[in-house]
Amino acid sequence: MNYELLYDKIIAKAKTELRKKTKGIYFESHHIIPRCIGGDNKKTNLVLLTAKEHFLCHKILCEIYPLKQGIKFAFWRMVTKKEKGTYQKVYKIGCREYERIKKEIALIQSERKKGKPFTDAHKQNISKNKKGKKSPGSGIYLRTKSRKG
Repeated sequence: MNYELLYDKIIAKAKTELRKKTKGIYFESHHIIPRCIGGDNKKTNLVLLTAKEHFLCHKILCEIYPLKQGIKFAFWRMVTKKEKGTYQKVYKIGCREYERIKKEIALIQSERKKGKPFTDAHKQNISKNKKGKKSPGSGIYLRTKSRKG
């Protein structure tokens, strides 16, 4: 599938309609060229999209730029918006899409941290937070002190 062409068609349609935010009409502002790949906040780089078009554009951008972490995070933030201290789903996505995006974000985060050693303070903080808690899936509590035999 030609994702670039599909993306361009959605943007072109929105531009030709000369949309404006007015009372009773809902549009979302979208960066045509995402900021994470060099886009800016100028009016020429912004377009008003319907909620459905906005969602589709971000999903399509994930296909066009599969290695750009900013694109993935923008899409993820669309479906898990934080409001009033809690995360609420804004859009429903299927389990396959959810799994795919979560795996890609985890991989991006893992790659970003690769080769960066933990500081001693960070290691101590991790250790402190795990002491006295069950080890995942084992039902065994982690010891607070090591035994020397």
